Amino acid sequence: MFELIYERMKGFILKPVETFRAAKDDEISFTILYFFVLLAVMCILFSLVLYQVWYYLMANNQTTFEIVKILGQTVLTFFAFTAWLHLWIYVLGSRQGIKNTLRVMSYSMTPALLLGWLYPFGMIIGVVWSFILEAMGIRELHGFSLGRSIVAVILPIVVLFCILFLYVYFTGSTELPGITTSTSHAFI
Repeated sequence: MFELIYERMKGFILKPVETFRAAKDDEISFTILYFFVLLAVMCILFSLVLYQVWYYLMANNQTTFEIVKILGQTVLTFFAFTAWLHLWIYVLGSRQGIKNTLRVMSYSMTPALLLGWLYPFGMIIGVVWSFILEAMGIRELHGFSLGRSIVAVILPIVVLFCILFLYVYFTGSTELPGITTSTSHAFI
């Protein structure tokens, strides 16, 4: 199992198109496991980089809560954005199913999860590379042209930013519902 995870990681970095084709029939349980393994690796490496922050949290007995909170938010955001992306892929004409969108999202996150802990340049490179892989994955797993795949990647982001802009414009609030801006845990 972990050998296949390693092969997929290497493949999505070195030969993404061929690897997406090979991953087309991967079980969804494996796809989700792949995402969680890479997320765990990223969290471990990121926590080593942020040692001072974790030291502060440990000194204030907040470590476990903060780790669970960050992981929970990451997982919920991942699944929510997968559904959001699938909506727009469906609108653009694909009927390949949400399982393929979940595969695309899980596997396209490879660079972001492997490089994201190298703040800030690794994070920037990883995220950009992940968007490129996402377009490749949509092309391979949903049968879109490259241009349509790029639209499928950009459209959900543009629509989301428009919704957020309208929310801020009409409410006058810069705080989003459900997102706290508490300063009680500020790092000094």
